Amino acid sequence: RANALFSQQAVVTTWNGQPALMLRVANRRGNDVVEAAMRVSVLRSEVTPEGHTMRRLLDLPLMRERSPVFTMSWTAIHVIDEASPLFGIDSAAFSDNQMMLIVTLTGFDGTYMQTVHAQHAYHADEMRWGHRFADVMSFEPDGTTVLDFTGFHETIPE
Repeated sequence: RANALFSQQAVVTTWNGQPALMLRVANRRGNDVVEAAMRVSVLRSEVTPEGHTMRRLLDLPLMRERSPVFTMSWTAIHVIDEASPLFGIDSAAFSDNQMMLIVTLTGFDGTYMQTVHAQHAYHADEMRWGHRFADVMSFEPDGTTVLDFTGFHETIPE
């Protein structure tokens, strides 16, 4: 298993002038996970033209679905445009329809030479609408990148 830390909340924020869903994950092991891939899906109810209700998993395309090396952290971004299954959904609709986000992460652990995986789910009470993530990356004077886990789950209202 990957030793992945998923943010406690996912956020819906504005990114580059567009609404976007974001979540973040960190590599707690500190080793390289090569050829990492992340998938995000939404589980939601739909009613067919015949009137049948069914639960469906719909993929949410990410700005970056693969990373050649996952060493520190990764913020997954799904732009909510007209083609998105989340288009027109607000916090009340997400909750009322008992929607849930399902996230999977896979990759190849360079230390143990094994495929690793992790998964996480976000329910309505773990979504923050109109929030963004606090910045957790900084740089030392020598240029070393530092990830501050103390604020990893923190969100800030827009």
